Amino acid sequence: MSSAPPPAAAVAAPRLTPVSRATHASMRWRRYKDYSFASGHMLVPLAAAELPNAAVAYPIVFARVESGYMPFALLGIKAGANLFVGPHGEWLGRYIPASLRSQPFAFGRDQGGRSVLCLDAHSPLVNDSEGERFFDENGEPSEAFRQVMEFMQVIERGRAAAHVACEALARHNCFAPLAVPVKIPGSQDQRFDGLFQVSEAALAALPDEAFLELRKAGGLLLAYAHLLSLQNMAALGS
Repeated sequence: MSSAPPPAAAVAAPRLTPVSRATHASMRWRRYKDYSFASGHMLVPLAAAELPNAAVAYPIVFARVESGYMPFALLGIKAGANLFVGPHGEWLGRYIPASLRSQPFAFGRDQGGRSVLCLDAHSPLVNDSEGERFFDENGEPSEAFRQVMEFMQVIERGRAAAHVACEALARHNCFAPLAVPVKIPGSQDQRFDGLFQVSEAALAALPDEAFLELRKAGGLLLAYAHLLSLQNMAALGS
């Protein structure tokens, strides 16, 4: 079996549109009823607060994004296939990543690099006639939309914390290409290009000052959760 494509090809990028009164005053969104929309997501981003829950359910791996390395839950062995979505859209895993529970919302960046709450413009959950309103008759965010904004802010803070932790690990050269194969009965072992893991050897060789820096940045929690999670790799090939 050939290696999986790089992470950039693993999940189709949503077309993000900033939420605004001018554009979405009369628009609505439907709450998702199942996770069929995630059936093609091989990789799903994780925030710092999710790491303990995600680590017992999935392999946590790292991929390079524009801002550097970030942690992802690895949910499949090839692009376009999520092994944790059932035939009727039911979620089969022990933990549901927050980025999936936030659909159809996501954070994007404006031209100044600031975080902006956006919608996936391709999402079938967005329409002009059915579901929750974004804004009320006075042009103010609806109660449902305010709850979404609060949840998304929690996710964004968690991703910022994960970014800080990954930056610290990268500064001390703790990342290495992912070298844990998935054993698939009757086939060659699956290996992954473009994904990374924390090197235990590099972590153990750090001087005390660097080790303390990692602890303060949250890098140790991230590294240990990741290393523990790699025991879940075997489940992807079963």
